[in-house]
Amino acid sequence: MRRTLVVAAMVLAVFTAGCQREESSPPLVPKNLPPGGGSIVFNDEINTLEKVLEKNPKDLSALIRLGNLYMDSKRFKEAAELYGRSLEIDPKNTDVRVDMGTCYRSMGSPDIALQNYAKAIEINPNHANAHLNSGVVLFDDMKNYPAAIKEFERFLEIEPDSPRAAQIRSLIADLKKYK
Repeated sequence: MRRTLVVAAMVLAVFTAGCQREESSPPLVPKNLPPGGGSIVFNDEINTLEKVLEKNPKDLSALIRLGNLYMDSKRFKEAAELYGRSLEIDPKNTDVRVDMGTCYRSMGSPDIALQNYAKAIEINPNHANAHLNSGVVLFDDMKNYPAAIKEFERFLEIEPDSPRAAQIRSLIADLKKYK
């Protein structure tokens, strides 16, 4: 049982990194680039966005996109800073709030992560990824299994047909046995 929970935690932890953002933006690296070519595209986009923000520090789109790129490159502190600046402009942006929470979790601050997820849920009670990520932090970092189950169940209410649904249901069943 314990081994099942550990494996489930490792798999679920992957969900919290980058799963919050909508898939409306194009992929960072075209699939047909030769090996190693992607990093040039990635760095060029970062450089371009940094220049945009030098000229216009309140460019919301650039703040969010650069934050996403920093998060994807595991520069969590810088990403959280940019997300914070974007939330000063658009405080109700729940996707950014969830991403900021994920950055804080990645930096070892699960309490701050949970605060951000809770704020996102306050703004949008149906934000599936805020519930999922809350469940992961409650389960993996806080070991608060009853609260984690509640968040996972809420996620499933919102997205019952999610590709992650079967795994979440299995984890809930294991957690209910473990309590």
